[in-house]
Amino acid sequence: MKITNALRKEHAVFTAMFDELDRMLARGADLAALKAKVAVLAAGLLPHARIEDDILFPALPSLGGESGPIATMKLEHEELESGLSRIAEEPDDAKAREVLERVLVVGRQHFAKEDEVLFPMAEQILDDGALGELGASFAERRRSEPLAVL
Repeated sequence: MKITNALRKEHAVFTAMFDELDRMLARGADLAALKAKVAVLAAGLLPHARIEDDILFPALPSLGGESGPIATMKLEHEELESGLSRIAEEPDDAKAREVLERVLVVGRQHFAKEDEVLFPMAEQILDDGALGELGASFAERRRSEPLAVL
């Protein structure tokens, strides 16, 4: 399987989790319940971002550089990680909810950029064989770090 297809499938899982968190926020779920769901999200999303950083991005040097698309993706990974950590540590209900809302916006925008721009660019730059080899590396990584979002 191409790495881009595997990553898109994981994005669908995380998007469903974002939707559930939106529903929890809308119905006024208590902070403990939100933090528990965010912990599950973080357990899956942070390793997912590391896989992109470690496996896909190095295969795309032409998209690198300090202001290139990969630099933007890495900054957004850091923003998501920081936001998820902040939610876990935030004792104030209103502040935690505010940070969560921001994480959900950034996460959705990030996935859209990857799915609609970065992954198609990768599929133009890399041939199917290279994408498949990266997909095999992805699968090997997932065997040692299963997607923990259930």
